[in-house]
Amino acid sequence: MENRRNFQMARKLKLGRRNYGRMRRLLDRKAPKTFLELLENGRELDCDLIIGDVDMPASFVWTAGSRISRYGIEKYRPLMDAPIRCLPDGSIELLCDDWQLGEKFCLAAAGYIREAEYQRILEMEGEKN
Repeated sequence: MENRRNFQMARKLKLGRRNYGRMRRLLDRKAPKTFLELLENGRELDCDLIIGDVDMPASFVWTAGSRISRYGIEKYRPLMDAPIRCLPDGSIELLCDDWQLGEKFCLAAAGYIREAEYQRILEMEGEKN
């Protein structure tokens, strides 16, 4: 479906079949390259995370109002700087070897930590810390 939409856009722009591949590469350049970029772009996510070839124990849910604090970025720096790959089934793969840190982040984002630590790591829009 995505390829069809991209091809239709290329036809509208009169790029022709030869430049269709070039247009797809341009669209891919705008896509987030790291996990931090993905979190900061404001997209809502409800998917599985795969970190270091390990499926994470909790689904990852990120709303448009969610934000990660500076403390959270520093605490999970290897994950934040990790390149991402979106898989066909909707899962997101982080290309990072530290799956234990990924598991801690995933459980923290799902709320399986103390409330004070949760509020320190994640900020929700409209809340004041």
